[in-house]
Amino acid sequence: MFNQILAEAKGHYVIDLSGDDVLYPDHLSHSLEVLKMAPFAAFVFSDAYIMDQMGEVRTFYKRNNAGQLIEEIELSNIYETLIRRNFICSPTLVFNKAILIKEGGYDESLYYEDFDIQVRLSRNHPVVFSDHIGVLKRKHSRSMSALQYQVYQSKMLPSTVKVCSKIRGMNIYPEENKALKKRILYELKHALWSANFGPARELVVLGEEIGMKGLKFWIYKLWAKKRLGSILDVFEIDLITLPLLL
Repeated sequence: MFNQILAEAKGHYVIDLSGDDVLYPDHLSHSLEVLKMAPFAAFVFSDAYIMDQMGEVRTFYKRNNAGQLIEEIELSNIYETLIRRNFICSPTLVFNKAILIKEGGYDESLYYEDFDIQVRLSRNHPVVFSDHIGVLKRKHSRSMSALQYQVYQSKMLPSTVKVCSKIRGMNIYPEENKALKKRILYELKHALWSANFGPARELVVLGEEIGMKGLKFWIYKLWAKKRLGSILDVFEIDLITLPLLL
């Protein structure tokens, strides 16, 4: 559906905003000002306010009391950074429509597309950052991000596994595979703790294919094979102690 609408869009730029997020009036003007100065960039992203279930608000990127960013937004290795960790607040993205279409748009076979579209576009194109707060993103118990590691039946983890597999095919340099190993360890840990053993086993296989080793990966591998109860029996470790080891 998104790709069909994308093909019919008349403008040069596209945004994809969820219904429960808020777009501030000057977000587009600030974003396009930066994007127009970088015509080869696939997208521009910015900062956002994140509102939790209690109504407390923080910025996505850490800022000091004067409102300045505490850490510089490093873009030179953005592809590698996006593999390693969730670095961009997705609702802030404004896409260059022509590049988005050229790269095939969204993969609509995925349950969620943010991770995939960011790494695919940043693999072949530069991206830019606009230092403004453009969106209010609400986090609640039924949001997709909150359900990412839903116990036993995450709908998002299978898509995460698929994207990690895509990344393996896109990677060129050893540093990129190193970043993928870190992502796999992170996702594998959460898949196991949420008892999503199917995706966990797929992540183990992917990890083995790129040469992952080490004690932590070995423990996760055994955990995925024997499931939580069995691995605790093997190591005679209780639920309080195990997270400290991992």
